[in-house]
Amino acid sequence: MFSLNLIYVDYIFIVILISILVTLFFVFKGTFHLVEIRSILFIRLFLFLILTLLLLEPKLILNKSRSFQKDWNLYIDNSLSMAYHKNTSSLSITKGINELLEKLKVKGINITPFSFGSNLDTNYVIDKGIFNSPSTNIEQVIDHVEFNQQKISGAIIITDGQVNSGNVTLSNDFNLDVPIHSIGVGNEIPLVDVSIQSVEIPPAILKGDNIDLKVIISSIGDINERLNVMIYSEEKILGSKVINVVGNGSLNHVRFRIKPEVTGEINYVIKVNSAPEEINIKNNSQKIKTQVLKSEYSIALFTGSPNFNTSIIKRILEDNNTYNIDHFIFKNGNYSKPLNYFWDKKYDLILFDNHPVHDNFNDWVSFLRIFIKKIISNQTSIGFFNGFDIHQETIQKYLSLVDVELNKH
Repeated sequence: MFSLNLIYVDYIFIVILISILVTLFFVFKGTFHLVEIRSILFIRLFLFLILTLLLLEPKLILNKSRSFQKDWNLYIDNSLSMAYHKNTSSLSITKGINELLEKLKVKGINITPFSFGSNLDTNYVIDKGIFNSPSTNIEQVIDHVEFNQQKISGAIIITDGQVNSGNVTLSNDFNLDVPIHSIGVGNEIPLVDVSIQSVEIPPAILKGDNIDLKVIISSIGDINERLNVMIYSEEKILGSKVINVVGNGSLNHVRFRIKPEVTGEINYVIKVNSAPEEINIKNNSQKIKTQVLKSEYSIALFTGSPNFNTSIIKRILEDNNTYNIDHFIFKNGNYSKPLNYFWDKKYDLILFDNHPVHDNFNDWVSFLRIFIKKIISNQTSIGFFNGFDIHQETIQKYLSLVDVELNKH
């Protein structure tokens, strides 16, 4: 494509150029028959035209275009409710999906099938484990379409519309540049379904603090029932609340407050009773967990010979109010605290700071067996800070407890 960027001054220049060319034509008209002069005139005229064209600043634009066919994405609802509608069966739905794929294939339309339920399956295979998901999360379908909209021509969603998970409904105004077509399955009146939509629980708390759980129960279909929401831990009921579910996409908010008595990871199960005529009961329970941390940690610090690291370690530990520190300093054949105190107390962490040393390594060689029993029974962690006075053969025996070797070089 050839184009000129012309302004008002350029039009005046073109008029003057044409006038000059016409004048030159009449001036040299009488000499055109001379062969010697004719070639010179043509060369000069050609150079003059090139110079004039360059002054007009022409642009040469080359446009290349390439077309290719984009694929369509087919999203198939894999929830249990798809197979329990009165006017359809799982076999007829599967057959219809296969026929749709064949017709599109005959027309030369490439289509990639996916299934969605609790999760989006990008490796979906027709007839393999179909209609077995406990919930329908259409939000992830919309996210997948939005992420791939530059690669596809559009999307088709086959669903019964019973969305009981996620935060998106098909009526929302999405930021999409491709069309989404939906194929409805089943009846206009949705099946009865009660599900635990979400549970809020802190990932970690300190022992002695309360856990406030927020549970959201959703219900769809024609239902008006009183149901129990219960929380379990190791088959033991910790709490129960009664709610009145009315269906039609309504939400019930339930709160529980519990106080864990042990530390570590604790698993809970939230359950809600199944309603009459409810088919899908897999989404009536949900497992959750939290980590209960100790409010105070006991630390034993052994220093064989005070060194530069000792003050730094002590300062860091003392800056944390949750640490209870027992510092055993070896001096003149004794410790600053009796060792019996150490063996009788349960510690979360034992630190060796430049310890054992040459003056006490024989004792710690004999302590090795009972030390192993102590850290295993108390589930104690151990740490080591090397030093110049350390007895390398003895410390290596203790390092072997955590599969660490001392580098002597």
